Amino acid sequence: MATVHYLNWDTGPGRDADTESEESEFFQEAHFLMDEDIDPVPRSLYRRVAEVPDTNIESIWTAFQGGVPSDCSDETVQEVKRVFEKINERSMSVGDVIEINDEKYIAVSIGFEEITWKHEE
Repeated sequence: MATVHYLNWDTGPGRDADTESEESEFFQEAHFLMDEDIDPVPRSLYRRVAEVPDTNIESIWTAFQGGVPSDCSDETVQEVKRVFEKINERSMSVGDVIEINDEKYIAVSIGFEEITWKHEE
């Protein structure tokens, strides 16, 4: 089972990646993240978008880019359709997180890096 979390840079009235906010700042920084720069990532900057049965990170990424990987389950394909069509979400982007078996991976410019959440009080 995998959970997909989207960085909130695109939520709120008139907001996009260029709007100044903690989320959009992190979105811009995520394009240049390296191992030592990543941990911990503030959990409060994210929203849970979907839960899918597949655990292949590349297949999940491809599915949330609008593709249909040959190794994705029908359940994952249907969940991705729901995300795009019913709740009108965007495709995955740099800075978004895929959580597989309690391990979290942030999408960076090329590939993924493992992270931990920073839980603010």
